[in-house]
Amino acid sequence: SLDRSTAELTVGGQTTLVATLTLDGEEVNAQVQWSSSDATVASVENGTVTALKAGQTTVTASAEGVSASCTVTVKNADFTLSLDRSELPLFVGESAQLAVTASDGKTHEYTWTSSNETVATVEGGNVTAVAVGTATITVSSAGVNATCAVTVEEEDVFLVLSRDSADLAVGGTLELTASLTDGSPLPAEMSWTSSDDTVASVAEGTITAHKGGT
Repeated sequence: SLDRSTAELTVGGQTTLVATLTLDGEEVNAQVQWSSSDATVASVENGTVTALKAGQTTVTASAEGVSASCTVTVKNADFTLSLDRSELPLFVGESAQLAVTASDGKTHEYTWTSSNETVATVEGGNVTAVAVGTATITVSSAGVNATCAVTVEEEDVFLVLSRDSADLAVGGTLELTASLTDGSPLPAEMSWTSSDDTVASVAEGTITAHKGGT
């Protein structure tokens, strides 16, 4: 016999059935075989029933030539999910946090997945851009889900100087510094040039004024 003859679950839920085998009025130990009449609705393993989709199935426990069954009814969840963003553009290496909200106002157990982890990964709603491309981030709970389309691009990197203009007296000097907009280190070999060395020359970022002009 089973500890119950019926069970109701929502998609994604689980319950454990207990089988008892009695011979001549006494309980005996035996290897129990479990089966589901529709494993697409609910699967069973060692008595643990997992709801997969809405519908009805019969879970049967068999041992020593006898069997007992439980009718399992699976229903869809009575809530919907939404994300705070439906689209998310990122540059390679960037991360962003997605927030999920359930329509019933409750906190559920969520599963996060990425359709293409070579482009973007996700953990607990935190999306990290890995490589250029697109990926769909999905959050699921009890068979209900919400998605966000992620587009990953390479960030354009520019070389900028500490100043874009300067006035110098003849003989004066000025130190310029260079940096990359993405904050990465400057290349080991970098050259400095002046369009007119007779007016001002530059060496390793140091400008020296020689005569009037630009």
